[in-house]
Amino acid sequence: TLKINQSAIYSLTVTASNGCKKSDTIAVDLFPAPIVDLGTDTKACASKLLDAQNIGNTYVWSTGATTQTINATNDGNYWVVVTNPLNACTGTDSIQLAISQAVSVFLGNDTSSCSNSAFYLDAGNPGATYLWSTNATTQKILVGSGGSYGVTVTNGACSAFDAIQMNVINAPTVDLGNSIQYICNSGSLTLNAGNAGSVKWGSNNGFSSTKPLITIDMPGTYWVEVTNGPGTVRDTV
Repeated sequence: TLKINQSAIYSLTVTASNGCKKSDTIAVDLFPAPIVDLGTDTKACASKLLDAQNIGNTYVWSTGATTQTINATNDGNYWVVVTNPLNACTGTDSIQLAISQAVSVFLGNDTSSCSNSAFYLDAGNPGATYLWSTNATTQKILVGSGGSYGVTVTNGACSAFDAIQMNVINAPTVDLGNSIQYICNSGSLTLNAGNAGSVKWGSNNGFSSTKPLITIDMPGTYWVEVTNGPGTVRDTV
């Protein structure tokens, strides 16, 4: 036997013990097998396009597909056999994939908060890993000051980013004075909410007003709420 590795014309002569000889010749054409390279084992986000290349050949994938490319969406080992229809030469390769589920993150629209309150930002996607612009690594963070806040959420080979602009507005202040005040009979008392913004007065005797300054002449419990953007404060006399 003779193992050959190149195209050529091969001749063989056999000589018997009695000196008789017999010869034969054969022409051999060797065709290269298709070179298939699916790449190294890897992780991918949501899916991975696998390409067997070798245009014009036939393909048989481990999934049963017979196309040159397939879109792998599940974990596992994928292989393909590529056959050259002209000479029946075949090539094969395989790849191990770890497919991660895609993530999305939305912190909400840019917003404002009051300086006397805190605001939670939630990146969602429980079980993922998080990296905030504040260097926090938790799913939620507590925001108490203005600025831009961003987070990158990672799940295996998948990641997503979102940012939000927080504007902090100083809370209004209101002080109606002593909690108990007196009105002289037939007199009146002036109360001043003292803030620019939305003012709402109320009382246990049915009094109401939206003016910053009010004058009262009836006993009772009076309160005022002052709202400035997202901040609301209250005082009672």
